[in-house]
Amino acid sequence: MGTNPFRILFKLHMEHGYCLALTIPSSTGESDPDRLDKYRGHLHPVEFSYAATLAPRRASTWIAGRLAIREAMRDIGEIGESPVMSYPRGAPIMPPGISGSISHKADTDLVTATVLVAARDRQAIGVDIEFADRPCGQIGTAVLTGEEITQIDSLPPDKRSFETLLRFSIKEAVYKAIDPFLHRFVDYKEISVFPDDAGRVLIQWHPAPPATPGNIEARWMVRDGLIITTTKAEANSK
Repeated sequence: MGTNPFRILFKLHMEHGYCLALTIPSSTGESDPDRLDKYRGHLHPVEFSYAATLAPRRASTWIAGRLAIREAMRDIGEIGESPVMSYPRGAPIMPPGISGSISHKADTDLVTATVLVAARDRQAIGVDIEFADRPCGQIGTAVLTGEEITQIDSLPPDKRSFETLLRFSIKEAVYKAIDPFLHRFVDYKEISVFPDDAGRVLIQWHPAPPATPGNIEARWMVRDGLIITTTKAEANSK
């Protein structure tokens, strides 16, 4: 609908859930007292009140995530009558029986938010996005294990930045999915990830912690200039 204060980029039924991405302006306008009004009817009143307490740039990323998750929930048949607030480490507090994850990136003019939602029991999901054409900077040394760095260094120079961002994104999505099971900070170098050209990922722990979920899997793809990574983690049977 033309009255929506956001633009849908894509809606995808993926292996780990329903994925939706949208964009809104990257700043809500610090000098504009009515900067949030266009979102009022699209957010839960509690979400709207919370967004009003945030600095403009932070408000735009938070609002984009809530708009995306509400749109996705409606698409899968969930009314979403309760506010979707956040746990201390940032994950969305979803309705019972629903798993969800949010990722967003701010550009000069736009915020892109991507969400993954699914109806699941004893499972959690994660999603992350990165701009596929952005240089990775020095992120590799901070997030990659020695084996991963060796693999990256063996690639042609023009592929190294993308492959570094891909591995970073996979780890971000994995950590979001396992957080409900581990309830702690997980260092980037606790796992190594090895993506293949078919969009699948081998995950190795160093070493596996006692509370690791029974099964963790990750997938990746590129769409609309975004690296999109998704993960699913299942609870142990015991």
